Amino acid sequence: MIKDASLTVENGHHKSNKPLISVYMPTRNRARLIDKAIYSVLNQAWKNLELIIVNDCSTDNTRETLEKWQKQDPRIKVLHNTKLMGACASRNIAIKASHGKFITGIDDDDEFLGERLCALFAAYDERYSFICAGYLWFDDKKDRKVLCKDEIVSLEQQLSYNKVSNQIFIERHRILAIGGFDENFVSLQDYDCFTRLIHRFGPAYRLGIPLMRIYAFKTEDRISNSQKYWMGFQQFMDKHGKLMSPMQCRNISVMMAIQKNEKITLLDILSTYKAGRVPRKVKHYLTCILGEMQWLKS
Repeated sequence: MIKDASLTVENGHHKSNKPLISVYMPTRNRARLIDKAIYSVLNQAWKNLELIIVNDCSTDNTRETLEKWQKQDPRIKVLHNTKLMGACASRNIAIKASHGKFITGIDDDDEFLGERLCALFAAYDERYSFICAGYLWFDDKKDRKVLCKDEIVSLEQQLSYNKVSNQIFIERHRILAIGGFDENFVSLQDYDCFTRLIHRFGPAYRLGIPLMRIYAFKTEDRISNSQKYWMGFQQFMDKHGKLMSPMQCRNISVMMAIQKNEKITLLDILSTYKAGRVPRKVKHYLTCILGEMQWLKS
């Protein structure tokens, strides 16, 4: 149930009893896409928010687009990097510049669903390090629900693969306490950050409902479509390997192989069965087998 959105009256003036929620958004050269992301934040049922956008040296007309939005809504704060910093550093810049009790993020080519902030605030419990929710994955044709199951995410589960989602809802002081995102990672900065939060503050909680839409257009330059993605897996292993069991390490190695489109074996699948992602592993294994059969026939 969504918490009451009533107003209190103080000294003759209406004052919202809702805490301020900060939303950070790094962007670079996405002028033609960013309008949808910005609108989805400003159009939230939760109105007491600030949207902090960090423009990372865009060379298109992103600056002009952001200035237009800033004039329309005082809840928007735009920061312009003077040198190229990357999305990870830009997130940290936005987090440090924020003022909310709670904070969450959005990528510049995705969108919040209308009740996202209300639902996350209603479900928040400080016993958990943070909360998150499932999402809709749009792949040019239709939405697919991802991670839409209520679940408490322990450190053991998180070390096998990122069970959290791609955005979290957290008290601002907690993400500052761990130093934010690790700017040395070339990818999977979110996986690393969320894992460190769970290690520091305890299990997280995931709402099993989709509260945002992620656009996975194959024509777009997404990190998940590049070799940086599997390089991030290696950095994760190097950083968190001491906390990981042999099965967890092997599972990460298998996921790296899949990302690099390398062959995996039945033993790889069976030995990492408890770590999850079994359907994806089986699909990749069968794809490799079919590919070999077609090669032999040619």
